[in-house]
Amino acid sequence: MRNWFFLFFCLWAFAYPNTLSVEINRYNFSSPGVADYDRGYLEARQATTLNINSQDNWQLTVQTNNSDLGVYGKPVTDFWWRKSNSGFSFQPITAQETVVDTGTAGNYVITVDYKMLLNWGRDKPGSYILVLIYNLTPP
Repeated sequence: MRNWFFLFFCLWAFAYPNTLSVEINRYNFSSPGVADYDRGYLEARQATTLNINSQDNWQLTVQTNNSDLGVYGKPVTDFWWRKSNSGFSFQPITAQETVVDTGTAGNYVITVDYKMLLNWGRDKPGSYILVLIYNLTPP
């Protein structure tokens, strides 16, 4: 069995601190097992919760500035995400801001699912790190 440790730090930015705010949690994947490798991925449903409080219309985006997931050069495109319970397919994380959700004034709870693609021949045991940047801004 390969031992992995995934640590995802989630950051955010405020465009208008007096009218938009977000709270977020951090997620760690567990070490994948044989069944995960055979399936080709490790999935975490509702891995991150974002609590949004807004007095204005808003847009939530996600991106990464990482070029890879650490010392072994695992590509960031092996990390996929989607808004939970949205009916949308997973999509790979990129350096481009991608819209997670939009809304109007009010309080919202948004959860995000994560998926890490696995490959028996390419992925080495080790620690992998990815920084996700969540931005909450007016549209």
